[in-house]
Amino acid sequence: MIRRFAVFAIAALLAAVLVPETARANDDPQFVYQEGTLPRLDQAQRFILRGALLDGICQYRYNVQVPSSWQSYQVRDVGIDSTRCVKLVEYGIPTQPPPRGDRMLSKDIEPSTRSATGKTGVPARLASTVSSGYSKAWYENSFQALLTGDTTYLTWEWDGSCVLTGSVRGGWEWNSNLGWGIQSYGGDSDLTCARQYGNTYSYFTGLLGCYHQYYYVKGWGWWDGLITGDRSATANCGGAYFHYSVVKTTG
Repeated sequence: MIRRFAVFAIAALLAAVLVPETARANDDPQFVYQEGTLPRLDQAQRFILRGALLDGICQYRYNVQVPSSWQSYQVRDVGIDSTRCVKLVEYGIPTQPPPRGDRMLSKDIEPSTRSATGKTGVPARLASTVSSGYSKAWYENSFQALLTGDTTYLTWEWDGSCVLTGSVRGGWEWNSNLGWGIQSYGGDSDLTCARQYGNTYSYFTGLLGCYHQYYYVKGWGWWDGLITGDRSATANCGGAYFHYSVVKTTG
């Protein structure tokens, strides 16, 4: 994990090829797009992501770097060709909040606090700022309705040299009207002078044997106020468009 950049991964053992949209292979993908106009992403860029078939499921490895100046960012599937295991992916700065499910639950994830200390062991406290944000992964259907989602919420106090205090909360949501339910969930957290770290995970099931598994949805709140994140997830049924955001909400 390089702190100044965002790196996204699904099925870490599998490699994928990123091909610019203008340099497609001869057998052009036949993408199925989400219906309607997607919420605008500022400074948006697109690329073609080629995955691999494993046990009948297309698996993808996302490797995207965003500028360190971006306080928030989103990566999302725009079009899917399940026959060829190819996606059209877009990333940029979100302009709208993500959709919500009709069922939700949340819990604190091992909240922790600490005090900054100088080299002599005497408490030393500089002017500090309290920031908050989240790392969120979710799947939508073709009509832009959220199916399932997993979110790691961070709050951390920092002074430009150290993270002083912090807490983590997990949030999970799903669309029960479309047959989805949550089967398991949890998380972990850790606090050091360098960062507040949080992670959540979950497993959802739907109709016809469909499932969404979020292996991890991680977030880091850093000593200089920066927020970064990472995630790994998979879905075994078609028509699930993956979205991922890291957003700094305050501070």
